[in-house]
Amino acid sequence: MRKTNILIALLVCETFGIGVFMCISIFIVLKYDSLKRMYSETISSLRSQKNSNLNFSWPASGKVVLKPTWYHMAVDIEDTSFNAPIKAAQMGKVILSNCADNINGCSIIIDHKNGYFTLYAHNKQNEVKPGELVEKGQEIGIMGTTGSEKNMGPTPLVHFELFEYIKGSRTLLNPLPYFPEIKNDIVSSQ
Repeated sequence: MRKTNILIALLVCETFGIGVFMCISIFIVLKYDSLKRMYSETISSLRSQKNSNLNFSWPASGKVVLKPTWYHMAVDIEDTSFNAPIKAAQMGKVILSNCADNINGCSIIIDHKNGYFTLYAHNKQNEVKPGELVEKGQEIGIMGTTGSEKNMGPTPLVHFELFEYIKGSRTLLNPLPYFPEIKNDIVSSQ
């Protein structure tokens, strides 16, 4: 089969007057792109199978004001209602709950015991303590305003990250493929 593909490629190259060396180079690049695409599709398929078992839900209801980018691998969700709740995206164990500074407000990290961790920041107040077990959808905090930069004044929001530890190294993940689809920049917690 490979010989047939190479012969077809050489025939096409000869037809268009492309040299043999250049033709083989083009064939290798095309084959590499094909392999890369096949690998990418396989990884996407495995990830979607893996994600279907994760069953995460959004930590808050409201408007997505900042989606993941290369410099901000998180989702910021705002809700203008007073004392808007933040909920656990999945069951797990609280490993951090503190109110360290006025820049990030209060923060919570939950270990979901499946290799995944979630971080909830800019909270006005936390309602859980380290070591506490939480259920999916359980209220864990109240949205705060330390992360808001609006011209009209601060709006309560939660900065939400998903990450995993691989060989002792923290890897931030784009949360979007792991959660229900965002429609019109609006999400809803469970």
